[in-house]
Amino acid sequence: MSRSYGRNPALKILDSSGASRLISGRANTATLSFTSEEVDVTSFGALYRERIADALRDWNVDIAGFWDGAASQIEEILHGILAACTSLCFGPSGSGSGAVQYSGCAILMDYSVESSVEGAVTFSAAFVAASVLNRGQWA
Repeated sequence: MSRSYGRNPALKILDSSGASRLISGRANTATLSFTSEEVDVTSFGALYRERIADALRDWNVDIAGFWDGAASQIEEILHGILAACTSLCFGPSGSGSGAVQYSGCAILMDYSVESSVEGAVTFSAAFVAASVLNRGQWA
């Protein structure tokens, strides 16, 4: 199994005009999480818990990085799609030909900007699933 260095992931979204935007240049963390509901069907008197094996699945993507308020930059892009469904493509090891790509539709549910005396202005954003997440490869 090959290992990848995490400094060049690719993250593309569609902005409010429908243009594909590479936003990984302003991000410094990206997390893709997969979850599955635990449906407990244990009845009285059981010695062990019983669960349904094929429960509903979910995914989300959280990103954070350095804020940029200039036109056509991260602030304008994320502000324009807040609470909207957008196409999202994530490549944990980059977007080179043959690299793993996860893609699907997601809703930007949370967008925050943080300023402090001691550091750079940063942002964080949380996308939640609005469709199946497809696993493929970058072309």
